[in-house]
Amino acid sequence: MQVYVSTYAKYSAGTLAGDWIDPTEFDDKEQFYLACHKLHANEVDPELMFQDHEGVPDCLIGESWIDGRVWDIENDEEAELVDAYADCFGIDHLPKNENIVEIANSARVAIEWDDLIDSFIEDCPEHLRAYIDDELVKRDLECSYIEHEETGFIFDRNH
Repeated sequence: MQVYVSTYAKYSAGTLAGDWIDPTEFDDKEQFYLACHKLHANEVDPELMFQDHEGVPDCLIGESWIDGRVWDIENDEEAELVDAYADCFGIDHLPKNENIVEIANSARVAIEWDDLIDSFIEDCPEHLRAYIDDELVKRDLECSYIEHEETGFIFDRNH
């Protein structure tokens, strides 16, 4: 994970002066903010500006804030999962005091529709499977499951 940290004063002065900081190098949000302020110690009370980021889910960072739940995420795969979950259900659906990676993982049921469909018809006798229309099964499953188009992750709507 990386966040490009500058300040509004520098931006207003026409400069992009700042540096990339990895939030995972700090134990929590407060330590991260202390490092950001130390980076811009040449300003009195710097107003931080996060101009770019890599590996941090969009739902957990803005131009002037970073969510403390970023520290729940340990790798790029988890960041992608949390971002997909937030896209499907909205950021407000992510509980404030629970590990967001665990929440997203518990809602994720399959990577591809074929896997999900197969899990629902696996108990069907082999000689009857030819009569099952996968597209109709998928249509019915979409009432209970949602697919994140970009990643293909499938989440249980009722988790």
